[in-house]
Amino acid sequence: MSQNAMYPLGTLLVEDADMDALLTTRAIKAIPQLKLLWRARSGEEALCYLNGQLPFSNRQQFPYPELIILDLLMEGVDGLAVLKAIHDLPIRPKTLVFSHRADLAAIQACYDLGADAFYAKTEDLSRVLTSLGWLK
Repeated sequence: MSQNAMYPLGTLLVEDADMDALLTTRAIKAIPQLKLLWRARSGEEALCYLNGQLPFSNRQQFPYPELIILDLLMEGVDGLAVLKAIHDLPIRPKTLVFSHRADLAAIQACYDLGADAFYAKTEDLSRVLTSLGWLK
């Protein structure tokens, strides 16, 4: 996401818990500067989306995100594995880890793997993005 990015910012939500996804989706829809592109229900699905693999190969239908909101605790490919994969992508979207797990080791691991920000899910999403300067 560049300084010149046009709003709304295409957002990929990576969240396996339905209730957390519902709450985060509502928050995204309430922020005019964001547009939910897709909710990936697993780390595997997120990686398929980011890599343009089937069924996400049509970039007109599934545009590349400018922002990823990523849960850390997921079965299978977890948030740390997704962060590692994002770090290796040629184009790296802004990545916000939004998690219930907020111990220092988890936070440091996320930043070490290239996360741009880490916040507990108890925080207000709009306030978080504004404080990061990602919303104007």
